[in-house]
Amino acid sequence: MQRIKRLRVFAGPNGSGKSTVYQDVKKYFREIPFINADEIESHIAKFKLIDLAKYNLSLTSADFTKFLKRKEAKSLFEKATQEGHTIDLVLRENCIVDESNKIHSYEASLIAAFIRWAMYMNGNGFSFETVMSHKSKLRELADAKKKGYRIYLYFVCIDNPEINIERVKDRVKKGGHNVNSVKLRARYLNTLQNLYPAVKLAYKVFLFDNSEKIPELVAEIENEKMKINTNSLPNWFYNFVLPYYD
Repeated sequence: MQRIKRLRVFAGPNGSGKSTVYQDVKKYFREIPFINADEIESHIAKFKLIDLAKYNLSLTSADFTKFLKRKEAKSLFEKATQEGHTIDLVLRENCIVDESNKIHSYEASLIAAFIRWAMYMNGNGFSFETVMSHKSKLRELADAKKKGYRIYLYFVCIDNPEINIERVKDRVKKGGHNVNSVKLRARYLNTLQNLYPAVKLAYKVFLFDNSEKIPELVAEIENEKMKINTNSLPNWFYNFVLPYYD
C-alpha cells in the first residue's frame, strides 16, 4: 500500500493566530516537521544557523545552489534588494549558516522555502505556516497536489484587520516578529481572495475565526461538502467562503 504524503498548511493573515491554532491541533495528528519562517528568523538571530536534521533532511551545498536558481528564490532576492537587505546564506555540514550581520524576514523566508522544496523533492510529510497572500502559494499547493500530497488546510482569520494590527503590535512587545501595518492591510484582502482557490486544492479544510479570545472552528469542508459548526458566522466567512456553497 502506497504511503500517504500529508501536507498540513496553516494559513491566514498576519496576526490571526496561526501558530496558536497549530499548537492546539497538532496533538491530533502524527508529529511531522513544522516549517515556520518566524521561528526560523528567531532561531537564526540567536544561533546563526539552522540544522536541517531538525527537519529530517540531509542536504548539500549543491542542493542549495540548485534551489537558488529557482524562480521563488530569485524573487525573494529581488524583494530583499529593493528594501535594502542582503541575503548571505551558505549550506555547510547540513546546516544553513547566516553569514550576514543581521537576519531579516527575507532570509528566513528563503530558508523556509528551501526546506519546503527539499521536503517536496524527498516526498516527506510536513506542516508549514503561510500568510498565503501571494498567488505563488497557490501554485505551490497545486504542485504539491500533483506530487501526490494530501493537503489539509487550516485557515485562521479575524473579522477586522485592525485587530490583526493590534495583535502584531502586542506580539512585538513580547519579542515577536513585526509586520508593517500598510503591508498587513493589503495582505489581509489578498489572503482572503486566495482562500477559495486554496480550498479547492485541499483534501480537507478547517476554517477558524479568531476575532475573540479563543479560536473558534467555524466550518469544515471535505469532498466539496461543508459542515458549519456555529450560528455566529464572521463577515469574512460570509463574503469569501459562503457564496461558493449552497
